Amino acid sequence: MHEVIDVPTQLGAPTAKLNLAGPEPAYVRTSILRRGILGYGGFTAAALYALASRKPNGTFFDIGANMGLYSALLGTSFPDLNIHAFEPFPGSCDNLAAIAATNGLDITLHRCAISDSIGTASLTISAQSDASHSLSTRRHSGTGIIEVPTTTLDALVRELGVVPDLIKVDVERHEPAVVRGGISTLTEHRPIVVIELLGSRSEADRALSTRKGATLNPEARETRQAFVQMGYTPQRIKRPAHLDDTVGKGASHDFIMWPDEIDPDFDGIYAKWVDALVELRDEMRTIRRQNILEGT
Repeated sequence: MHEVIDVPTQLGAPTAKLNLAGPEPAYVRTSILRRGILGYGGFTAAALYALASRKPNGTFFDIGANMGLYSALLGTSFPDLNIHAFEPFPGSCDNLAAIAATNGLDITLHRCAISDSIGTASLTISAQSDASHSLSTRRHSGTGIIEVPTTTLDALVRELGVVPDLIKVDVERHEPAVVRGGISTLTEHRPIVVIELLGSRSEADRALSTRKGATLNPEARETRQAFVQMGYTPQRIKRPAHLDDTVGKGASHDFIMWPDEIDPDFDGIYAKWVDALVELRDEMRTIRRQNILEGT
């Protein structure tokens, strides 16, 4: 399978090639090659592009990096960005390391999980995909458990001697622990955080919601509340209003946690990055149609 995709560099600039090949199978890779960036986490990617462009020489922490898609995208577009990727699953780490090396990306890989304590923890191996492994104790089913090293966001900031300007968190319901272990960093340094807050699938969880339309699961509600108590303003990542419903879902599971008020200029910049991903999707579809017609 051809594993090289076109990715944005800067708005209005030529695209670049990103090789996603790695030694281990990866759900994210398969999804990207089939659906393109826009079809898998595209709105979140556009939001991260827009946020990273605010400080292209800053520091990005990719917590729950998996194969490092977002690290690779930002590293390609912003070569001066200081990127640290954190991932506990060995196979995903191997893929991330291979992608960084093949594409000449300067990504510092940390083979550990971010939690609320320093030590080890049990990672449940998901039967669904390698993108769904979790430290959450609410994940009762899986194909097995492995022990992985853990540390905290606050400990990392002290040990590395760097302060993140932008953080992405996707840790499959373990988000409250990440926040608890990063209170000092979040309150003192006030990074922007893009974080997954999954919806609830149970009627009992839905019944606990007090806001109209709020169906976040218990961990997501706890996480959102913690950020609000620290003075952060949540903004859900949604499809830009100018696009029709053929472009992704109306909203993702990811939220931007702004350290103060929402940046009034963000939506416009974000929409331009989404447009860039839409253009890439359309080009990919055109190439596929031509290949079908030519029998290649």
